[in-house]
Amino acid sequence: MRVINKLMTSVALATAVMAGSALVSSNASANSVFIGEQFDFVATQISPPGAGTGTGTITIGTPTSGGFYTISDASFISALKGCLSCTVLTEDLNNLFFDSILLGITGTTTGTFLGDNGDLHDFSLSVADAPTLTWDFIKTDLVTDITKESSGTYFIAETPLPAALPLFATGLGALGLLARSRKRKAAIAA
Repeated sequence: MRVINKLMTSVALATAVMAGSALVSSNASANSVFIGEQFDFVATQISPPGAGTGTGTITIGTPTSGGFYTISDASFISALKGCLSCTVLTEDLNNLFFDSILLGITGTTTGTFLGDNGDLHDFSLSVADAPTLTWDFIKTDLVTDITKESSGTYFIAETPLPAALPLFATGLGALGLLARSRKRKAAIAA
């Protein structure tokens, strides 16, 4: 009986350790499939200076080729144009891709948005994931025909997924049941 209890304890501990390891490594790119994954986006403006940072999220779509994936959704455009309360009217993500090797994005997004003062703007956002993560944003005011450009760096991190939590809970539950069983046996023996 002791051998079985020790074996069960070892299995439960191994399960808990593996689940804990999975939780720690889920932030790394251990996945080979990225469809539906969400990644956090942090952009820092370099030129012109003093514009601060913006954050957002991208959602990965279907794979294309060579480790690249389409981007099915992106919510970072408003953070990059230095106008967080602006309304994006159109957004073309067809030429924007996610690189599963570098965990970066590359390509160009185009579209239109309404500025804070209600002016209509065209925009073009180009991003590159090599050799450094950079972006370049150009907007043209369609009312006054003025073009402004800004650029900077960006950082992408995988949003942690709680996929390993059920496994971790199972391991902890198994340990709890073993402890309860031991207490019960000790009470009976006493």
